[in-house]
Amino acid sequence: MHPMHPTSMSVLHRNTPPDHASARRKLPGWLWFIALWCGGVAAAVSLGFVFKLFMNATLFAVTR
Repeated sequence: MHPMHPTSMSVLHRNTPPDHASARRKLPGWLWFIALWCGGVAAAVSLGFVFKLFMNATLFAVTR
């Protein structure tokens, strides 16, 4: 068997986080709440707008 060369071994550190975890920051819970609330309001308003467009198209077709 060949002994491993010291430069070919990877060094593991227990205290340093992985690269992908350090690049992504964790958001606090209240910020998630505000972001999801704003997304829900935006979705409801856009759904209401689409509903209004379809109602206007339907009423226009009925009145003609």
